[in-house]
Amino acid sequence: IKALVGCAACMLAFLVFQDVQYMWWTLPPFMYCLALIYPTTGALVSNHASRDNQGEVLGAYQSVIASAMGLSPLLV
Repeated sequence: IKALVGCAACMLAFLVFQDVQYMWWTLPPFMYCLALIYPTTGALVSNHASRDNQGEVLGAYQSVIASAMGLSPLLV
């Protein structure tokens, strides 16, 4: 949860400080928090799925993540 809060704070900093020089101070903590979020959310999804359909749920989760990564540059 701390990583989610950190990412939210960095996103707010991106909105508040729109000067390019501030981006270089905000980007490293944002990437650090993102690096913590992806494995953590994968573990949470895995732990909440039943043993019988764990692979199917994780596959759907990874598909959603891949779609979000692929579509986000088109929407920005």
